[in-house]
Amino acid sequence: MSVGSLAAKVVLDDPKHIYCGNEEAVTGHVLVRYHSTSSAELFGPLSVSVTFRGRAKSKIYKNNGNNRTIYRGRAPLFSFSKSIFDRPIKMVPNEAKEIPFALSFPGAVQQMLSQGNWDADGRFSIDVGDPLPPTFNIVYHGFAHRFDAFTEYRIGTTLSMRGIDIKLPNADDESNSVLVPYEQQPTPISLPLPKTLNYNVRLQNALLMPESSRPTGFKAKTKALLSSDYYPEYHFDVLTLCPQKLFLGQPITLEIRIQPNEARSTAPVRPDITIPAGVLVSIQAQTVARAERGIFSSPESSGNETVLTLTASSPDLQEPFGKSNDWTKVVVTKPLFGVPSGFSTYNILRRYTVKVSFSVLAAGKSTKVEKELSVMILPPVEGEVANGDHGRGANMAGPSRHVVGEDDAEVLPGYERPPDYGDDHSIDEVESAVGKMDLGKGKASAVVV
Repeated sequence: MSVGSLAAKVVLDDPKHIYCGNEEAVTGHVLVRYHSTSSAELFGPLSVSVTFRGRAKSKIYKNNGNNRTIYRGRAPLFSFSKSIFDRPIKMVPNEAKEIPFALSFPGAVQQMLSQGNWDADGRFSIDVGDPLPPTFNIVYHGFAHRFDAFTEYRIGTTLSMRGIDIKLPNADDESNSVLVPYEQQPTPISLPLPKTLNYNVRLQNALLMPESSRPTGFKAKTKALLSSDYYPEYHFDVLTLCPQKLFLGQPITLEIRIQPNEARSTAPVRPDITIPAGVLVSIQAQTVARAERGIFSSPESSGNETVLTLTASSPDLQEPFGKSNDWTKVVVTKPLFGVPSGFSTYNILRRYTVKVSFSVLAAGKSTKVEKELSVMILPPVEGEVANGDHGRGANMAGPSRHVVGEDDAEVLPGYERPPDYGDDHSIDEVESAVGKMDLGKGKASAVVV
């Protein structure tokens, strides 16, 4: 006859903390509670272990008429177990005990998949020893593409009591486990030369003439309108120097230069050139997900989204360009938060571009300058990783459950648990169960290991 049941739940000391690399231990405890309909004490040998694992999963939907086929990609990253308690224990009904643990992320991917299940593709990482990806989760519903993809790190627990007839928690029940937010190993700053984005501006109007020479009256204005060379021209280049590597937690610095082209200009008047408003820096992400090889190839789907828009500015932004500032303005955004660093696994690729857009005002004409550049978003800089939650409210690592439409341009929302990926449920149909397990009431006491 069963003496009752034990319930268990993994609890992190700081569940919002984003772990960067493997130098910092993940600490917490397993909360064990004894339930019994009688008043009998529980006494016997209790073994408690924790399992730390990482995985990347993808789910691709392909429609063929009225039929839908779902393809899955499963890529384990690492898995290991550790015993944290193995000795006799004595508990009264409804008593809870906290059994502490400390675990560390491995330094790299540790599990190799069968190469025969995946097409060779240089975009995807398929080697043991590659960096672990950051925590990531996306649900993409586009016009022609639909897929779900996530990377996650989870700590679960297993209990056993030899020789005791007692109901124990299911080790595979993920509601007893906890997700651990992760970002890649901090990196040393390495700044290649910025990429120069060039935009040519041509102006031609009456404001480029001395006021006394400007046409007045209907006849003169008509003549000017019908003559392509009546007004002088002024040419200049707008050069935007943009970094090709962006670091989480660091601001984005852009240098904007005006380069007058006197050789092509005929205007006797040099106009003031200003940037009347801030410089918008949009972070655009592309996610590519693939599944394991089918009969002919690996099914694949992809989607693009604008995940973050920042404004870059400077105190002298609206002052005219000229010799006094060497025809140059340096504008800076707030620190970069809210997205995970770029990564690839067997089945998921995440990469970024930056779109820089602003308006230049000269001779009464506003010209929109807009350029895009492929960039690398890298983990935080070595020695500058903040403690605690890394300024969350806007995530550094960007763990998220993000439902993306074709034209979506929202900042990634807060974290929710990815699903168990059963056959009958998509990610958006499964509610998070983390933190919802009721272990009952009662005071918890620490167990010294």
